[in-house]
Amino acid sequence: MSLFKEMLSKDLSTTFFNPNEFAETVSFNGKLINITFDEDRLERFNRKNDEEGLTRGDLLFYADKAAFEKRPFRGQRLAFKGRPYEVMEIMDESGVLVIVLEGVSAL
Repeated sequence: MSLFKEMLSKDLSTTFFNPNEFAETVSFNGKLINITFDEDRLERFNRKNDEEGLTRGDLLFYADKAAFEKRPFRGQRLAFKGRPYEVMEIMDESGVLVIVLEGVSAL
């Protein structure tokens, strides 16, 4: 692994996913994980979806791919902070998952 990738990996865990810095610890399908919300990117995501006539996401956040035993998938229904959601979009950006959730009425 290159020195840059090692530094980036360290920064992700010590800063970006650190609850004392940017992250928040939440319950994701019964497991506590550290995530970082991004309201600006959610707004851009929803603007694009409005143009295409698609539904709007309620939450967009980043999570370390290593925090999951099984990677979430599009269409999966799960509990987030004790409330039911469906995974609307999921993208892997170099080991960081970008997850968009849409609220649903029941699991």
